[in-house]
Amino acid sequence: VAVGRREEARALFPDGLSGIDVARVPGPARGLHLAAVAEVAYQLEDADAARSVREELVHLADRFIVDTGAVICAGAVSRPLGLCALTLDQPEEAVGWLRQAVASNRRIGAAPLVARGQAELATALRRRGHPGDAEDARRLLAEAAKAAAELGMPVLAQEIAELQAEDAAAG
Repeated sequence: VAVGRREEARALFPDGLSGIDVARVPGPARGLHLAAVAEVAYQLEDADAARSVREELVHLADRFIVDTGAVICAGAVSRPLGLCALTLDQPEEAVGWLRQAVASNRRIGAAPLVARGQAELATALRRRGHPGDAEDARRLLAEAAKAAAELGMPVLAQEIAELQAEDAAAG
C-alpha cells in the first residue's frame, strides 16, 4: 500500500479488512496488529475496519503500542485512532488524536513516528479546513519533509512531495 499499489492490496481483501478476526491475535502482538489494520484501512478507505479498530483501541488512547518486552514500539495508540477518524471522515476527531500522537511520539524521541504523524496531521487539518489549518498543514509538511530527508524515509518524502504539489496546484 505504501508504494502506491492500492488496487493490488484491495484485491487481497475482497471482503474488506473487517473480516480479519483481531480477537485471534494473542497478547502484546495484538496492538501491533491493530495498528497495521488501522493503517491499511486508512489507505484502502475501509470504514468498517476503521470502526472495528477504533472500538478496540479507544480505551488505550493514552498508551503506546509495544511488543516483545518493549523491544518494538509502534508509537502512540492515538496515531491509529487518528487514522481511523480520517477513514471515517471525522477530521475534527482526527486532528485531536493526531496532535496527541505527534506530541506523545516526540516526548519519547520517536523521530520517524513524529514525521509520519505530522504528515497525517497535515492531511487532517486540510480536510477539516478551519481558519489557519492550511497554514498549519504547510508548516507541518515542511517539518515532516525535512525529517523524512534526514532520516532516510523516501516513501514518506514522496507522499509529502505529492501533498505539497497538491497545495501548490490549488494556489
